[in-house]
Amino acid sequence: MPHKPLTIVKAYTRHYRDNNSRKAYVEWSDGSRTEGNAELYHGIMVPVGTHMGALFDRALRDGIAIGKEVW
Repeated sequence: MPHKPLTIVKAYTRHYRDNNSRKAYVEWSDGSRTEGNAELYHGIMVPVGTHMGALFDRALRDGIAIGKEVW
């Protein structure tokens, strides 16, 4: 049986105030999640690395707005 392609349902960055860490997340249609580091660049939080950057680009192309969370 062919595998149905996964789609991105949510993409966001999160700043954890307790330890000042920054993360980038992409959530998928099957309920899984891909995560990586993020950094502040000219006042905007962006994913670190080509893989997470490509996933955020794909989310934008698919019409998904990039969310921003602070915990």
